[in-house]
Amino acid sequence: MHILIKIITILFLATEVLSQSPISISFGPVKLGEKRIDIDLANFKIEKEHKSDLVKTRIIKNSTQWIRTADNLLTPRALVSISVKSKQTVSLLHQGKSIILQGSDIKNTKLYLNIFNPGDIKVFLGKNNIESLRLSSKTIVKNKKGHLIDYTCSSYSIEIEGLDDQYLSLGCNMERVGKIGKERSRLILSWSTTNYKLLSTQGSPYTSVLMNNQPITFNMVNSKGDTRSVKISAKFSKRFNRLKMAVGLGPYSLKTKDGARISSTKIAPAFMLYGKWDLTSASSLRGFNAFVANKSYFNNAGLYFAYDLATALDNRFKLVPLLGAQVLTFKYDSNSKTSNKIIYPQGFEATYKHIFGIKNYHMTYGMFLSTQTDEKYDNIWLRWGRGYFWELNYIRWGRDNRDATTMGISIGIPIGKYF
Repeated sequence: MHILIKIITILFLATEVLSQSPISISFGPVKLGEKRIDIDLANFKIEKEHKSDLVKTRIIKNSTQWIRTADNLLTPRALVSISVKSKQTVSLLHQGKSIILQGSDIKNTKLYLNIFNPGDIKVFLGKNNIESLRLSSKTIVKNKKGHLIDYTCSSYSIEIEGLDDQYLSLGCNMERVGKIGKERSRLILSWSTTNYKLLSTQGSPYTSVLMNNQPITFNMVNSKGDTRSVKISAKFSKRFNRLKMAVGLGPYSLKTKDGARISSTKIAPAFMLYGKWDLTSASSLRGFNAFVANKSYFNNAGLYFAYDLATALDNRFKLVPLLGAQVLTFKYDSNSKTSNKIIYPQGFEATYKHIFGIKNYHMTYGMFLSTQTDEKYDNIWLRWGRGYFWELNYIRWGRDNRDATTMGISIGIPIGKYF
């Protein structure tokens, strides 16, 4: 059974990974992200404020890359070629950095521009500013098809009004403020758009802080002086709870052994209890209890420290080690003695978030393996869903000629959030 679960998991993850284009990887200071919307570079142009004949620009075809910035904003960038006809020293000023161009009679360079946050590029001959360049969208986008609302916002029902025909990217980060037991939620929005900026002339990216469900409204202006009223709203709980609980119910099979006595596989009711206490955004304490009973009964409880060890595929894949201990109780029948053991199997969970592009539906493969030579123990599970979830589980234990094997499917039901 556990081999079948492994095969199913590998097939699901392999299908999902291969369907992504391009595969997200990280190198150097830039983290590549997942392509979420189509960007046609033919829909963009470089505007020259002073129309200088000395300056030539072009957007390089097929140069689009999706990157995730330090403030959790997923945006596309493209290579732009800039050449200036001059024997003087030519430099560019962009995003607070000075770039010196290469060449003799014609100076040139290639520069990556963030399409949703391009910023102005000032061109200097010596100390004289001869041109100002800006990337803009020349195509109107219909029905918010140019809006990229990141998966980090999938739980908060983000709504944006006023920029329906513009390219826009928005990412979310939930923070907690206050003392444990009285903590409040604070939603940090990072966002950028191509053609419009605040009336204060400040360009994107922008940060908006939401303490409740009240929307924020403001005005923006484009290079032609056209103004728009923009409203951004979100829905989330004011209270930040650290403890989350769920129960699981389902039919399991149960096969047990005590010496020469063997109970054949029988259908047995199963009850599961799950708990998670968030320590930080990347670590938690996790507890579980699995109880299965028919003629025999078998109870498996554990407490584990979990932390995010590694992420991949633009943070949608996460690997979490589980470090802790368990208490195992077994009784063959009413005439048998009860066995209570403390065991120390260690394990991990591998989660793929928003699998197959379905928002908030996650698939998790997890397993515990025994670290003790005199204890036979395997615990393997495959979980899928959001809020409510389905779990396929296999547990096998054996010691001193006593064995229990159980497997089945259960439905997980959230029962509350506390503290």
